[in-house]
Amino acid sequence: MPILDSTVKFAVGDPKAEKVCAWPHCPAGSSKMRKTKMRVCSRCHFVRYCSKACQSADWPDHKVWCRPKAWYDIGAWISSYEWLFKWAAEQVFNELNGVSPTTHCLVVAVRRTDNLPKRMSVPFLLLGARVEPIEEYDESAREANLVRLGGTSAPRNTRPLYGDEERAESAEIRRLGGLGLVLMVFRCEGMPRGGSIFIFRRWALHGVGGGYLAGWQSVVKDVVYGHPRIRETLEAVSGDAIGE
Repeated sequence: MPILDSTVKFAVGDPKAEKVCAWPHCPAGSSKMRKTKMRVCSRCHFVRYCSKACQSADWPDHKVWCRPKAWYDIGAWISSYEWLFKWAAEQVFNELNGVSPTTHCLVVAVRRTDNLPKRMSVPFLLLGARVEPIEEYDESAREANLVRLGGTSAPRNTRPLYGDEERAESAEIRRLGGLGLVLMVFRCEGMPRGGSIFIFRRWALHGVGGGYLAGWQSVVKDVVYGHPRIRETLEAVSGDAIGE
């Protein structure tokens, strides 16, 4: 399924499947069939077969994960939880942690669900979140399939993810009492052939937050997965209404 970021009108399509029959027991084996007219699954439009017989033989296994072709909007998913990820960033870059947004970023790992054996009601699964040095993602940004920074494209191989302009903006935000300009990295796993795509956001945190919660990673997962009463817990920690 193509991955869409509707906030910047950008999409990453799945790579074209190799011209190899998808049935593991195909008589032709794993050799590429350059001259064979391949049959494509009419439902997912991704897997290919060299014959109707191979397609029929593989259907009992393929139907377990076969999904109708659709667009998975990761931009909309990020936007729906933006308030939550900003709250998490406040925990990460809280003065008590001693981590600077000019040197570190918050990395959120998600996985697309359309190619999982079990059917899911959500397009993405949240795998976890952690703090990492920004420099580790500069090279990823240059090579990633999708590079977007808060609505504007980032020219490849031209500038770092967090350069002098960002440091100056972050310093001004801190001068006015905020936490600074933070870099968010959303790594989407489960892409075809084992790949990942990276989506980047820069968010200005003008507030300092109303408190600090050491187990913020668990809170983020609980909110995304609908843990009861977790919203009230967040409001108690922050002192303000969440997401309004």
